Amino acid sequence: MACLASRIPCGKRLTKERLDRIERAEDSIQKILDSNVVVRVRDHDRIARIECSDISLIFRNRDKIIEKLKDLGFEYVTVDLEGYRGVV
Repeated sequence: MACLASRIPCGKRLTKERLDRIERAEDSIQKILDSNVVVRVRDHDRIARIECSDISLIFRNRDKIIEKLKDLGFEYVTVDLEGYRGVV
């Protein structure tokens, strides 16, 4: 798995709590999808931006994913329509 710090934009504060939240978000989505797709959650403070190698799975499971990510403290849950692109 790539370094979790790569999920946080340059110039944003890097904290253990933030990294833990990203890890929990990605693990939760993987569990919901029950698939071997690549999932990354980019942390933009109150916004979770999801990248996935199969976006259709995200949309099919959107309600569960939104609920889980909001439970983790994200106010907005978005999907990157370009899908998974690696480290950005």
